[in-house]
Amino acid sequence: GISKEDRSLALHGFKAEIASVPLDFDLDLKKKDGHLSLDGRFGVEECRIEELIDGFVKNIIPETADIRTDASISLAGTCSGNIGNGTMPAFNVSLALPEATASHKSLRHKINLAMKAEAGTGEDGKINLRIDEALLKTYGLGLKAGMSVSDITGEDPLISLHGNLRASADSLLTFLPEDSGIIAKGGLAAEIDGSIRLSQMDIYNFGQADITGKASSDEIVIISPKDTIDINLNGLSATIGPEKKASVKTGQTVKLLGIGGKITEADIALKEALTFSGNNISLSAKNAVDPLTGKDTTKVHPLGGYFKADKLTMKDSEGMTVTLDETNNSFQMVPKTGHPEIPVLSISSKNKRIYLRDNTNRLMLTDAGIDGTAAMNSIERRQRRKAVID
Repeated sequence: GISKEDRSLALHGFKAEIASVPLDFDLDLKKKDGHLSLDGRFGVEECRIEELIDGFVKNIIPETADIRTDASISLAGTCSGNIGNGTMPAFNVSLALPEATASHKSLRHKINLAMKAEAGTGEDGKINLRIDEALLKTYGLGLKAGMSVSDITGEDPLISLHGNLRASADSLLTFLPEDSGIIAKGGLAAEIDGSIRLSQMDIYNFGQADITGKASSDEIVIISPKDTIDINLNGLSATIGPEKKASVKTGQTVKLLGIGGKITEADIALKEALTFSGNNISLSAKNAVDPLTGKDTTKVHPLGGYFKADKLTMKDSEGMTVTLDETNNSFQMVPKTGHPEIPVLSISSKNKRIYLRDNTNRLMLTDAGIDGTAAMNSIERRQRRKAVID
């Protein structure tokens, strides 16, 4: 009820059904000493998705009318605190989707899905999100994953995630129309676990992230005649994770985060304009957790990597062919001496043989290599302009 004496509003045990959604809530609003205080609770108990689609959603999105599912969603939320003067009440919202199946007339197989999620403010007032074991499973695909984001609205949110994936291209192909003409086979397995901050999602700082993961596949084949794309990859593997390495100069142990990958054999053709093939391809990139100086005043952390192959061949639609035998290419990025905030990039390429050929000419180079070093002065110029503006 409404009270004029203390200027308050109270609604308890309110129930309603809005667009097939059963809703109940309690609400207390009070205005005192110039502040508006709120104390509320709401809930949606086992809202059936199919009834929601049939009663409301299909009128807005007609394509959803063919979805059949036994899924139901429950929501619960609370909020409490003052509103105004730059403050917001603390809140918590949770969602539960027990494991259920869904189907569509255009799909040959049903899909299993489930999820639990929660968002709200912690004791420190920061907004956090958590998703527990989201599940997506169907013929040829299995995905289990969870994640959390701490301080979503802050300057540097922390993102934590874990999950695993299993996929079969042969099975997933059955979801496509029979006249697609696509041929696919092979499988992929992958898993990941760890955390990373928003500020670490760049090439200079990804080494500070705490992530481990791996992916592998014996074979992946995708042939799409309509798009004239052919992809044939054998012996794929990829990893990400922490490493330790002793510095040659200082003898100190350097912490790294490394990303690596290998492909035993690759054949790719794109729209008859470019073909690429390679054998025993490997690549790696490693980023140091800390700067070389041991004191982070720069945000430039050492970064290095390589790209190797026993053989690489590229050919364009006009017959121009480039072949590299025993190619070994590397790069390194370190802080500039005297200006540790500026990265310096060094590159090196060594090749046992390089063949160049078109329809009329031939050229072969043996023991060919190139080395180069350059400061990334565009970054330095931007910093100088910022200093002048400041």
